[in-house]
Amino acid sequence: MGKLNELRDNLMDNEAFQAGYEQRSRLVRFGYMLRQAREAQDLTQAQLAEKLGTGQSEISKLEKGEGVNGPTFDRMVSVAHALGLSLVVGFLDEQGDRTSQGQGAHRKIELMDETDRSSVVAAALNNDKLWSAF
Repeated sequence: MGKLNELRDNLMDNEAFQAGYEQRSRLVRFGYMLRQAREAQDLTQAQLAEKLGTGQSEISKLEKGEGVNGPTFDRMVSVAHALGLSLVVGFLDEQGDRTSQGQGAHRKIELMDETDRSSVVAAALNNDKLWSAF
């Protein structure tokens, strides 16, 4: 095991470190999904930035999961729309099952194409509305 992995594993006992690590991990996952969606459409970072009216460096930061708090919800919706996608948000319990109680639920964010969006919206309308597309 490398020294960085050892250090991370030792620090995971610290609640503040663990919370920060988990937050950063979510930002990195979002960035990975953003990059996959952008590349699937053969867009460069500069081209996506132009669609959003921003600079290429902002797209780079989003894709790397950089920034103190990450993108706002509105920014994630704008990015999805610039890619011709919808942002889908739903609630899952800790085991990954749909929950109507909301206890222990967390947000799962995915970028989906229009076909997937239609099926998710239909499911949300028929099943406790725990998913929504934006």
